[in-house]
Amino acid sequence: MTQHLMFPNSPKLNAPWRDQLFNTRAAKQGGILRRNKHSIDREIGVSLLVAEVRARGFRLYEVGDDYVIVCHRRPIRQLC
Repeated sequence: MTQHLMFPNSPKLNAPWRDQLFNTRAAKQGGILRRNKHSIDREIGVSLLVAEVRARGFRLYEVGDDYVIVCHRRPIRQLC
């Protein structure tokens, strides 16, 4: 079942794009997603991305020109 958050005043709902992002094999298997910041801004906006990631219990990182989504809830340890 696909989970959609409701942002009635947002012009960037783009449910098909969000579905595609979070229905990838990497997302379903607890992997890593990387998307260009400009792509996120164009398709759904960072506020909606943050809300979608939080709703799933995932983590979101800003790395240079990309957003990196860690699609699991296990502990993460930075080594250096």
